[in-house]
Amino acid sequence: MVRHHPGDEQLATLEHAARAHAVGLLLDTLRLNWVDLPEQVRHQTLNTCRELTGERAKSAE
Repeated sequence: MVRHHPGDEQLATLEHAARAHAVGLLLDTLRLNWVDLPEQVRHQTLNTCRELTGERAKSAE
């Protein structure tokens, strides 16, 4: 049986919050110039944001 340290949940929550904040800042910055970015850059940026937030990127088919 694996025992979880009580601080592990707090650390995971903090890490998730930090990632969400970083993604939010990134999106705020990109929003200013989003339409000027090449399509490939927008696609890669969205995939990176999904990876950072733990959401699986949808494969382009």
